[in-house]
Amino acid sequence: MGKLIVATLASVGVLTWALFAGLRDRQEVVHVRVLAMTDFHGALESRPDPRGGGRLVGGAAVLKAAMDSAEAQCDCLTLRVDAGDQMQGTLPSNLFYGAPTVEALNLLGLDAAAIGNHELDWSVDTLRQRIAEAQYPWLAANVFDSVTGRRPEWAKPYHITDLSGLRVAYIGVVTSTSKQIIYPPRVAGLTFGHGREAIEDVLAEVRAERPDLTILTAHAGVTCDGDTCSGEIVSMARELDLDDVDLIVAGHPHSIVTMEVNGIPIIQAGANGAALGIADLFRRDGENWRAELSVRPVYADEVTPDASVLEMLSSYTRTTDSLANRMIATLEHAPVRRDGVNELGNIMADALREAAQADVALTGNGRAPLPAGPVTYGMLYAVMPFDNQLMRVTIPGRDLRLLLEQALGRMNMSGVRITFDPDLDAGNRILYVQLTDGGPLADEGSYTIAVGNFFAEGGGGYTILRDLPREDMGMKSIDALVAYLQGAPQPFAIPRSRRVVSLN
Repeated sequence: MGKLIVATLASVGVLTWALFAGLRDRQEVVHVRVLAMTDFHGALESRPDPRGGGRLVGGAAVLKAAMDSAEAQCDCLTLRVDAGDQMQGTLPSNLFYGAPTVEALNLLGLDAAAIGNHELDWSVDTLRQRIAEAQYPWLAANVFDSVTGRRPEWAKPYHITDLSGLRVAYIGVVTSTSKQIIYPPRVAGLTFGHGREAIEDVLAEVRAERPDLTILTAHAGVTCDGDTCSGEIVSMARELDLDDVDLIVAGHPHSIVTMEVNGIPIIQAGANGAALGIADLFRRDGENWRAELSVRPVYADEVTPDASVLEMLSSYTRTTDSLANRMIATLEHAPVRRDGVNELGNIMADALREAAQADVALTGNGRAPLPAGPVTYGMLYAVMPFDNQLMRVTIPGRDLRLLLEQALGRMNMSGVRITFDPDLDAGNRILYVQLTDGGPLADEGSYTIAVGNFFAEGGGGYTILRDLPREDMGMKSIDALVAYLQGAPQPFAIPRSRRVVSLN
């Protein structure tokens, strides 16, 4: 796999990995700088550093200034590449279905972007509209029509451009798991290919164009545990070689990684515009590209935010600020994860169960933390940004037991207390399920469960729910969370109950 450096934003200052030494001192060396971003998720405004300390990070205007600074420092040909999931995730972006984010990224001067799985959250028609508004190509070579086997016309597989005499090719891919993680009706009729095989024809077409530099921008990434890294793009890189790709700009896991696989450098720059990846590529005639990779945090107090981006954003935030700043509740302390308890997850699940008047509720993890003290609508929206409709599904007890088994370790629960043995085989780990009324779950009983429509339609692999009777509760999950917190005694007391107990 080669030498690698892996970090989270909590430890990154400037991460650098050098594939070579001394090459820059030689003459006739071509130097190209690639500025990499990924998983922006509509993070148009600066936000508190997730590491704490009170500093603000990211925001489109700050990111633009950081990119401009990195380009000026290089005095070389500079490319700006995004690895997908650009739009979905914040109130200013979501209320306009990603339009302000595309407008901001136009001002950032992107050269190419991968289509991420969340780009399909608002339907293919909405994605096509955003693609039409973008001044950069959106790329996905591994998306196919499930009937014809052809790529949809909106899924452009690659883009080639000539910049200052350098011919640059960009190829895009989106995670092959998209079918499982996107709301099923949004991806009906689509398939997502896996690995090199899915893009073999594109690689051949691009090689025939004889580009000087080929960049794979991939919304499929790397996850590392210490020095051991894996992931979809790691597997794919092992199938590629330097005749195919010179650099991979990766995304999707929201972590920071710089590494080499099979001789190919990979850079993954975290999420939410909080960090900027920098890949410095060098080449002499007749040699392969060599790389220095780094990832820098994007602190708002280290640059002057770009005025043009600020002006553009103001036209949107004037509309959203009154909603975002509306006070909802006061929390007695910041919800945390500790000792196997996800306090924020418990709050979310309790809110869904109460709103749906259901026996049980299941929900995923929040997308952002909450602080102690006053909490606004905008803060809550950042926790649950995906606009899922709240559904109440009627489920037989036997099926509910199977569903809870599947959800162990993956979902937050309300209305149950589960005892399980992790040493038993999957499907048989649950030993006992106690309901809120104190009674046991009966296999022959009938129960109701509150879930978002993504899960109700079988998303995330929860296909057991797909064909069961359901009722649309007429509200979104975020509305349930707002009502739950708003209606509780203040300050809100964080639930700390352990709902899943391991024998070990």
